[in-house]
Amino acid sequence: MAPVAIGEEVLFDPTRRWVSRASCRTVSSARFFVDGPAFPRIPPSAAQQAGWDLAKKICHHCPVLAECRRDSLGEEYGVWGGLDERERYLIRTRLSQRARRWPAARRLAWGKELLALRDGGNTWTRIRAMTGIGDRLGELLIDEWVTHRALTAQPPAAVVELPLPAPGGMIQPPFPAVPGRRHAWVRRAGRITDAHYRGQTEDGAWISVQLRTGKGNSIQFVRSEDVQIYHPQPVVIVTYIGRPDREQQSQAG
Repeated sequence: MAPVAIGEEVLFDPTRRWVSRASCRTVSSARFFVDGPAFPRIPPSAAQQAGWDLAKKICHHCPVLAECRRDSLGEEYGVWGGLDERERYLIRTRLSQRARRWPAARRLAWGKELLALRDGGNTWTRIRAMTGIGDRLGELLIDEWVTHRALTAQPPAAVVELPLPAPGGMIQPPFPAVPGRRHAWVRRAGRITDAHYRGQTEDGAWISVQLRTGKGNSIQFVRSEDVQIYHPQPVVIVTYIGRPDREQQSQAG
């Protein structure tokens, strides 16, 4: 497998081709794996930290320090790239927050690569060990990539129809011409999102969908005109308590 890159920036090298140039190749691996607590949530003992600090001195003079640090974020044990297992654990716990500030090109590149790894038969445990990215952030990045791919894969139309503005004045994007990975495309706040169908009101005016957001899964009701179901599901009738159109009708009466 070749290194995964965006332009000149390498996201990660799955084969770690830099290993042959690493300083640690001539040092016993025992120097980098110190006995002590095996739970990164727990601060290390003084002896374990002292052992890690000795190993880090070797890392700091390594010609491939940056490459090792980049590709070993998912390693659970030992010292890699000048970071001990607790330091890597703390970085991983903040990764979802940091990823929100990544440029769109970086998020899409990771989503494309994570999809290839997952569809290639790798478990999320294996993917996290390779990349440092866990299933929650990984699935979010994959969804972004799949949506982007669907939106950009639309064939050119012979007649261009401009989307009509929503009541609030926002231009509504067209639905993708190809299916996603779930049940339906949902139009929300000027964006298209892939979603699971959960049900609909008896009159079909509102569709209940499950979406992935930055904080996990979210179940919402969306007007039917803003939902395009590409994988039809058995109809489920659900009650929408407090639906806006009924409240408006009640106030008008």
